[in-house]
Amino acid sequence: MPDPVSLSITGLGALSALGCGVEDHHGSVMAGEVPFGKLDQLLGMDSPHAKRTAAWISDRKLLLNRKWSPATMAALQVARQAVAEAGWTAADLHDAALVVGTSRGNAAGWLGPW
Repeated sequence: MPDPVSLSITGLGALSALGCGVEDHHGSVMAGEVPFGKLDQLLGMDSPHAKRTAAWISDRKLLLNRKWSPATMAALQVARQAVAEAGWTAADLHDAALVVGTSRGNAAGWLGPW
């Protein structure tokens, strides 16, 4: 039987239509905010999807990069939040693991520019 491994969660991060950071998410949930709106707000009235309802990350600059996809940029943003919350240094990251969940992965980067 393998030796037991010690595991602890020391920092969290979050990025979605509810906000950027765990505090924003908590506040949005507690306030009962619903982040959905018509896609014309994001894509313009000329879009064939303008009347569809959706939710999106409003600060698009967080997702833009010439080298990495929007999902990669979101993962980096959330990882930075978690590292900052944990108070870690670069040396602390040597043996660290990162767990990321996403509902769409890099699909946006494949389908077209943001």
